[in-house]
Amino acid sequence: MSPIAEKNMQVHNFTNNDRERQRSPEEWSENFTYAYFRKICQVTKSNFEIYRVFEAALALNSSKTPKLILRHDVDVSLERALPMAAIEHDYKIASTYLVNPNCQFYDLQDPVSRRILQELLSMGHEVGLHFDHPCREQGKFLSYEREIHLAKGKLAAIIGRPVLSFSTHRPQYQPLYSQLMVQGMVNSYAPKLMQWYLSDSLGRWREGEPLPKLRQPANPLLQLLIHPIWWGEVHLSAVDRKNELVEYCIRGRDPRYQEAFHRALTLDLGL
Repeated sequence: MSPIAEKNMQVHNFTNNDRERQRSPEEWSENFTYAYFRKICQVTKSNFEIYRVFEAALALNSSKTPKLILRHDVDVSLERALPMAAIEHDYKIASTYLVNPNCQFYDLQDPVSRRILQELLSMGHEVGLHFDHPCREQGKFLSYEREIHLAKGKLAAIIGRPVLSFSTHRPQYQPLYSQLMVQGMVNSYAPKLMQWYLSDSLGRWREGEPLPKLRQPANPLLQLLIHPIWWGEVHLSAVDRKNELVEYCIRGRDPRYQEAFHRALTLDLGL
């Protein structure tokens, strides 16, 4: 993972993220192991017709049900995406990995990142844009369309192919969500794609354990969001998983870097 400039370690405004932080009585976070993820792959492969995000139009127009759009937002570690992509490939599942070309935690330009991106593509997965507006504070989105256009172009140049879908990091720009297509990309938060939505955000499933819901689909189309950062060979709580990643990334670094990284990651993950 590439060095992180301290100037990028800014404190973000989480005011509009309060609902995401709230805990629900159904919340479930008992198993974030690759073994459990394999069960998710097995059940979704058996019960759904699976699509990548850029194939949203096909999913919406298909008469087959139930259908599933499978997406991963790569917020923190590109390396953590690779084991999940390999597991999906074992089950002949193609999904979407959305990456941030302006991420403060990884650098898509470095050789290791480029190799990982090519491995994802070679397995049949889509690489799309995970967009994080550089000025997220409320009321400062006047350059939104321009910034997303620039981020799309930057990612396309890195992967050597068009960028066809995107998600936003901690989405707040409400006018965007009414549109299925933005800057020529499928918007994963479009209302048509959010009628049934399950996510492991903040290291917990807010709607309860996912497997029972996946075994008995309740709606024609599900969008399933899984963040690679929370998963590993053994189960860890969200806080412990974050600390594990911090230890991995800062080992041997300058103490000021260590402190800045830990602070930035804690804030970014909302922990």
